[in-house]
Amino acid sequence: MFAPMRLHALRPDVADASLALILFGFAAVEAIAGDPGLGTAAALAAAAAYTLPLALRRRMPLAVGGVVLATQVGLATLAPDGNQVTIVAATALAVYSIGRHVPPRASDAAFAVWALVLATAITADDQAPGSAVAEVIVAVLLVGLPWATGRALRNRAQRVAELTDEAEELRRDRDRRAGEAVAAERARLARELHDVVTHAISVVAVQTQAVRLRLDPAQGREAADLRAVESAARDAMTELRRLLGVLRSPGEAVPLAPQPGLDQLPRLVERAEAAGSEVEVHITGDPVALSRGVDLAAYRVLQEGVTNALRHAPGAAIAITVGYAGALTLQVSDTGNPTRAESGASTPGGVGLTGMRERVALYGGRLDAGARPDGGFLLDVSLPLAGSAH
Repeated sequence: MFAPMRLHALRPDVADASLALILFGFAAVEAIAGDPGLGTAAALAAAAAYTLPLALRRRMPLAVGGVVLATQVGLATLAPDGNQVTIVAATALAVYSIGRHVPPRASDAAFAVWALVLATAITADDQAPGSAVAEVIVAVLLVGLPWATGRALRNRAQRVAELTDEAEELRRDRDRRAGEAVAAERARLARELHDVVTHAISVVAVQTQAVRLRLDPAQGREAADLRAVESAARDAMTELRRLLGVLRSPGEAVPLAPQPGLDQLPRLVERAEAAGSEVEVHITGDPVALSRGVDLAAYRVLQEGVTNALRHAPGAAIAITVGYAGALTLQVSDTGNPTRAESGASTPGGVGLTGMRERVALYGGRLDAGARPDGGFLLDVSLPLAGSAH
């Protein structure tokens, strides 16, 4: 069995041509079966004039409307007693197309002309004034309702297109801001790792020098090797300082304090409590020594989580969990802000968490963030305790 063909499933031009042919078929039946007073041949020609042009109703709506209007007025004058069913349908489709596919000003003018011509043609007939007024009202409604429908659909389509463009612009802006956040976090991470690596190399240089100075004079060969290691370390420190100058933004001050780690967690808690939040800290497992890079990354994750809680849920209780069990697990959760939830504000985190993902990924870790089932927000991170950066 064949599935029935639907006009809206066809291409617009094919659908319009099919509809025009269907209307012509009905009009031809009316012309042959009825008694229009024009003769069959003239009635068929008139039927073709007000139906077949509808195949171009989207491409040339004003021209098609003019042809249909002229034919309608001609038939109303020459054959007022003819069958009007098909021409009413053709008129409705023509004025709908004007409302739907013609810009507002031209569409308004076309509708006004159409209504004026119809009113003039009706009142020109020799009939009672009351009857003429009633016919004018009916005629204007017959063309006004389809035109208003087309105009409303055009406005809706334009609004949908505007909203689509706005959504696309918002998406591009979100992607741009996310990219900027990733770039900023990578630059920040590079600066911080520079400090970590520079410190490690300086320790190598100092300890190498100390060992070299403790050697006996007879160990000149060993001293030369250590002097080479010391020189290479100091050269590396010089190059890293140059790199830092490229990474830092103009006017950015060089930090004098060492990069923070989990040992700074108490100070982070103090700042959160000073901002009005109650903070609980839970340590699970046996703490182990962390590499300076992982230690720094862990602190930055907790700092981001606490900052998000203070920004998006001020006054909410905050819970911080640090776990040592096969991996370093970090969790920051808050009890949420009812005012923010009721107002439908955006989920906290945004580009800040985008940057944190870059930092966590550097150490082969995992970051999850989202709303908790019982309200509030949860930041959950896992970092390997062993292994090198990717």
